[in-house]
Amino acid sequence: MNELNNESSAYLKQHVENPVHWKPYKKEIIQKAEEDGKPIFLSIGYSSCHWCHVMAHESFEDQTTADYLNENFVNIKVDREEFPDLDQMFQKAAMFYGRNGGWPLSVFLTADMKPFFVGTYFPKSPRVQPGTQPGTDKPNIMPSFMDVLKELKGAYDRDPNLISQNAERAMEFIRDPNPGEEQPRIELSGHFPNPNSIFDALKEYLDDDNGGFGGAPKFPMFAFWEWASEQMAEGIVSREHGEFVVKTIDSILCGGMYDQARGGVHRYSTDKEWIVPHFEKMLYDQAGLLKALSKASLLYPAPHVIDGIAQTLEYIKMEMQSDSGYFFSAQDADSEGQEGLYFTYTYDELNEIIENNESLKSQKEKLTSYFPFTPEGNFENGLNIITFNLTKKKDFLEIENWTLVREFKKALLEDRKTRIPPMTDNKGIASWNFFLVSALVDVIQFVRVPSIKNSAKNLLESAMKGIHENFIKDGDGTTLSKIRHTTTKNESLHYLEDYAFFADMQIRLFELTGEEIFKNNFNTTLEFIFNEFFKDDNLFSRSLTQNDLEPYPNLPVERFDLSFRSPFSVVINITRRHQVLFSTSKFVDKLNKLIDDFKQRTLRNPLNHAMGLRALCYPDQAYRVLKCPKDWAGKGEFIDLWCQLLYRFTISYEAERNEKQSWEICTTNSCDLNGETLEDLIQKIKPPKEPT
Repeated sequence: MNELNNESSAYLKQHVENPVHWKPYKKEIIQKAEEDGKPIFLSIGYSSCHWCHVMAHESFEDQTTADYLNENFVNIKVDREEFPDLDQMFQKAAMFYGRNGGWPLSVFLTADMKPFFVGTYFPKSPRVQPGTQPGTDKPNIMPSFMDVLKELKGAYDRDPNLISQNAERAMEFIRDPNPGEEQPRIELSGHFPNPNSIFDALKEYLDDDNGGFGGAPKFPMFAFWEWASEQMAEGIVSREHGEFVVKTIDSILCGGMYDQARGGVHRYSTDKEWIVPHFEKMLYDQAGLLKALSKASLLYPAPHVIDGIAQTLEYIKMEMQSDSGYFFSAQDADSEGQEGLYFTYTYDELNEIIENNESLKSQKEKLTSYFPFTPEGNFENGLNIITFNLTKKKDFLEIENWTLVREFKKALLEDRKTRIPPMTDNKGIASWNFFLVSALVDVIQFVRVPSIKNSAKNLLESAMKGIHENFIKDGDGTTLSKIRHTTTKNESLHYLEDYAFFADMQIRLFELTGEEIFKNNFNTTLEFIFNEFFKDDNLFSRSLTQNDLEPYPNLPVERFDLSFRSPFSVVINITRRHQVLFSTSKFVDKLNKLIDDFKQRTLRNPLNHAMGLRALCYPDQAYRVLKCPKDWAGKGEFIDLWCQLLYRFTISYEAERNEKQSWEICTTNSCDLNGETLEDLIQKIKPPKEPT
């Protein structure tokens, strides 16, 4: 029978009524599979995943398919957000079996949890795919899910030795932190190539017409644009490459991936022009957007950039924050059984919205030149996704015309109140919440609009109590506090991603507030990370003291950025900042071998290692700490100055400097600037004004 009824996960609840005899993941279930001698079908997804819904409707709700699964497999449903290490393990297995990975992830396991085949979505009936089979002119046909089940069950019964051998080879690939052939070492003349060299190396992947890299599907890759914006602010990016960064920001913010009515971004674009998104909204993408835009706004404070930040903050506040303060994980792509229905409009609906508003009606010709829509639509079933006409960019960014744009967006948002919204997954995930808090601090630091700073500050303040209460399990006085990974599980494993993003949040909160507890938490959490997750020159996905708690291996954490930023890169980032803040290299020294190897990986594939670019691009001597009076924390003049201190700077607030108001800027072993007043610091750090 189906055993998901008592689960808290919204994703698992979506499958409670399936005729498949689903079981939640538990060690006891694995042991039962071994006793029964059945293979395991393990299906991984999440509540807002569109293709998870499609496969559920086509196959898991089908009685014939369910009967076959129930008779021949032990069937386990996993919410990937509850078990990130399981998901990481089997996404890597998908690579071994020549698949791209993603969700739903369909994993076929021997009874001892070794994968003998991994795929993603399979249709109910065979489907012709674009292209041909490799090395032939035969059509590329995706098999039906039932065909896959029968083929795999037949192979499992006919040739258990072959199945076992395939599973063992897959496990060898999974356990190898660097699978595949060794590649030649990239010799560097200096610490790291400058950003222009990185862009030059990526030249063949640039989409000069639309911005971004490659063709469809197109992911926003916010960490890369954050790194690029930081380097632009340093003044070391060429005009050509800077213009490409701006083009990409324009394309994302003016296309269908950005929700023009409410704010916030969808997960990715299904086309290379950034028009048709995959409509689900993930919390971590909102954090990535805020971080990238806040830094881009330093040099490109255009109306759509500033409003993109403001709108997204409002969206998070109104739709993604729980009553207790923590932030929800995601919103669905589908409503009323149709992807994108909530976010799209018919030609008649848009005309009616304009005709019912006198100021919009009077400017209809101009408005429809900015937002082109047609009876045929640019999406399925004659629906229109709201996008800007970028050929009119110079016009619509003018102040008086942007006022019209804002009014149109408000009218669209008002119309949404009459619609049935997509489902929101009210699960809170610790690492994603910590990441969003760090993004809010970025907005406060870098955005120069006071009302937006205040919005971010208010959102942060309303979140902190709920985040602590929902994710931090206080120790008993003799042990450290522990992090609860998700609100749907009272107990969870200790995951590196939670502690890495918690440490990053702590140092950012210290820089914002000057409160010593955050500085201490930052230091203590790094100690915990190196005690619990570091061994043999590797950082592991879950605590090493929990190796034996699960029947699957504890793997080195992935180093490249997937849908979520790599916690491996975050650890390198924060240890380098720790080094200059605490004047000790004890953590960085432990990572020397890892950093050397990671530098090579990052340079071979910078697009998928954007957090690696941020972690590695500066030499040690480029990092600085500003030691200043504690009573400067929160002062308006200091907050205004803070945007001049880019990521390689950190702040140490020191109460003993309060009386004299002295300050100094130091590396790990020397200080090169000092003074006695905040005004003095402002004079020395603020860039000179352009002559009038």
